[in-house]
Amino acid sequence: MIIHDGATLEVIQYVEKFHRKFRFPMLYGIWATAKADHIAMINVIERYDLRTFLEIGTWKGYTALLVYLFDKVERVKCIDIHKDMGVEFEHDHHKLSPKEEIGEYFKNTFIELLFADTMYYKKGNEQHDFIFIDGNHAYEYVVNDTKLAISMNPKVIMWHDYMSLGNEGVTQAINELEFAGSQLLCFDKSICVAARPEDIKIPEMWK
Repeated sequence: MIIHDGATLEVIQYVEKFHRKFRFPMLYGIWATAKADHIAMINVIERYDLRTFLEIGTWKGYTALLVYLFDKVERVKCIDIHKDMGVEFEHDHHKLSPKEEIGEYFKNTFIELLFADTMYYKKGNEQHDFIFIDGNHAYEYVVNDTKLAISMNPKVIMWHDYMSLGNEGVTQAINELEFAGSQLLCFDKSICVAARPEDIKIPEMWK
């Protein structure tokens, strides 16, 4: 079990500075990834020396920007949908977002943004050190995105909205996984959980 008490002062100060500058949670309320979640993410990047990052479900792009600006990260890619794609989505705020709103906070950076439905995504030889799953919260999408993430051979996978109200699909999917070698990594005051792919056993019902 890893909690925020294990985060370095550098990590905590970095996230605090970012939040003071951009004030995203205040602007977007319940749809914003909380400061505790951001500390969890940067803490994992620091601990496991993660250099490349894929975010499934980026919305306005503040979490991707947080990771991109952290000096240990070398490459960031985001996958999301917009309202004109006709994809059914668990939460309307993504489905209704216009194309120009997706990733608006990392425009004019080197962050790669791809519009795609992950249910039909062809990854090719794509690999990432760290994959953050925060896309469609429907159970079948969390299952799909988890399997997709594992196939990309990351060092760490992190899910958002575990055990959070209204996101039962996320919780159900993660609870169906079996973890060997180490526990599912949890974080104090955060709704993020994480695991190393080598510790994840896919249940038969997912195959």
